[in-house]
Amino acid sequence: MSDKNIYTKDSLEYIPKEKQNFSFLNMLAIFMGMQVPISYFLVGGSISAGLTLSQALTVTILAFIVGFIIFSLVGVIGQQAGVTTMVASRPAFGIMGAILPALITFISLAGWDSVHIQLAGVMLNDTSKEFLGWGNQHVYSLIVGIIIVVLVVFGPNVLKVMEQYLVPAVLLLVIMALYIAFGDHSLSELLHKAGKGPITPAIGFDAMLISSLTWVPMVADYSRFGKTRKTTFWAALIGSVPVGFLMNAIGQISAVSLGNPNPLMAMLHHGSVFSVVSFIVIIFATVATAALILYSSAISAVSVFPNASVKKMSAIIGVICIGLAIGVNLLGDVIGWLNFQGYLLIPLFSVILIDYFLVHKSYYEPRELFNKKGKFMFYKGFNLVGYVSWVAGAITFFSAKNSAIGGAFLSMLVSGLCYVLLQKINVAKTTSFPVSEEKVES
Repeated sequence: MSDKNIYTKDSLEYIPKEKQNFSFLNMLAIFMGMQVPISYFLVGGSISAGLTLSQALTVTILAFIVGFIIFSLVGVIGQQAGVTTMVASRPAFGIMGAILPALITFISLAGWDSVHIQLAGVMLNDTSKEFLGWGNQHVYSLIVGIIIVVLVVFGPNVLKVMEQYLVPAVLLLVIMALYIAFGDHSLSELLHKAGKGPITPAIGFDAMLISSLTWVPMVADYSRFGKTRKTTFWAALIGSVPVGFLMNAIGQISAVSLGNPNPLMAMLHHGSVFSVVSFIVIIFATVATAALILYSSAISAVSVFPNASVKKMSAIIGVICIGLAIGVNLLGDVIGWLNFQGYLLIPLFSVILIDYFLVHKSYYEPRELFNKKGKFMFYKGFNLVGYVSWVAGAITFFSAKNSAIGGAFLSMLVSGLCYVLLQKINVAKTTSFPVSEEKVES
């Protein structure tokens, strides 16, 4: 098996420098693959309920720039230390304390995968009925789920090819969906049109920011293979912002123009060629994204259950996701789900970034992240400063989410300041000094 394959790494050990061999283009393909889920159509379209199209597009691009800068900076941590995202959270929360963020991430990512599998089943069912005269949502969800699990567990080399070549192909096909999304309207006509609903610019910004941050728990799982900090940062940013914005913008345009954020459904009425394209986009976009999510969910699960292997956890989680997709109606309140993610993710990664870039001066000693007798054990394995700051940020987001400026920035500010101040008070216990990187044995 190629050593340039993320799916062949079956444990949490850090990646030594000589094995961090993914180039800018290798990383770019991976991060582009994260940003083609068809769920983006629905997430993006959801903020058109109250905003004009111009407002929706503006808050989306601004939120994605902010969110994916955070995403890329966390990716830099993974590259420098050669570790997964949840292992990189240990200095901020403690080696034992990092288990809770890992558990939350595992559940969140598994939930997203279930949503993608169910959504694929719904859409393939509708497409099949229109094109073939037959369909069954549960059967299609089962088929798509099995394909994803089999590829992650048994077909890593196939997935590697998909990430490199099929994602750009899917993006080209998605351009056809953009054509359908406009309908009979021009862009200038649509820019001032809005759907009815309660969304304000602040709520829309928060929703789009959180949408981008849902990928942050995954980033270091892949960036740990990057060659340099610089190429990893730019691959993450360039691979994410334009693609993610395009997918969300299509949903927003479609919601305003067609009254439905999902243009793939409208493609069914434009002839057999469009129906086939719709079918292909649904399958390959779901597989490309859901495979990455499933792998990261398994990585997070192994942080909670260290005796399990990534492949074994991938199989178990995959079966759970398929069961949820078939047996539970997961497609509910998008904004409510994103707000719940915001309580958890925004202060969590604010604390992690402050700890790495300010407290530890942009360097973690990889071996210390696994040392249960080292400085990151804190008090019985927990860094209480990190937990207090996380909770303070979560409370702030909850209190301010409906305010004129939204809860995102205030949550980041409060959690970050809280961590810095408490860290200074507790400096004798928690401050560590950077170690020269040249001393790390590969």
